[in-house]
Amino acid sequence: MSNWQESRPDLLWRAGRYFVMGTLAFLPAVVFLRFAQWSGPPDDERWMLAFKVATPFACVYLLAALWRHRPMNRLVTSTNLYLLVGGVMSFLHFWPGLVWYGQLRESALMLVVVLVGVFTTLATRAGFVGLSGAAPKRIRRDSLLLLSASLVALAVSWFCRGNPFWAVVLPMMVLSLLGHHLKKHLINDVPAQEVQTNEPA
Repeated sequence: MSNWQESRPDLLWRAGRYFVMGTLAFLPAVVFLRFAQWSGPPDDERWMLAFKVATPFACVYLLAALWRHRPMNRLVTSTNLYLLVGGVMSFLHFWPGLVWYGQLRESALMLVVVLVGVFTTLATRAGFVGLSGAAPKRIRRDSLLLLSASLVALAVSWFCRGNPFWAVVLPMMVLSLLGHHLKKHLINDVPAQEVQTNEPA
């Protein structure tokens, strides 16, 4: 039996797990947007319904990511936390929080990204970049760089709120590319057996 045949079950398991976690990662946001934009421009009631419907999916993703005991993708985690908080406030009819969410609009998500960045940089071994095994000083340095970029993204999102592409899509794309670039260089200094990236969770 060839090495390929021996390793095929493991490859299939890895591929299946990657597919499941990748689907769970983005499904809450997709569900949220689909319900928010159902039958025309969203109104307040439809936003609340979208948060309520997306919340269980966000919970499933976060629990599954925690169960893996590996660094979670910080941007995807931020998105799901944003949906979870919005859902909890909608279920509890916590109007002050919902009004605050409404005033911040798209920049509320970017604020959650910054808060997650601060917490993971200061309190986790993997940092904001989401990589364990590299030198702690390098992880802290790159995490601070990514956090600085997130603060800039938050400012851009605030001034562009009301325009989803400029307020969320573009800033998240830039942060994702920067995070991938920083992580790629850090991985080169990590022994193969110690690499723990945050993909796709």
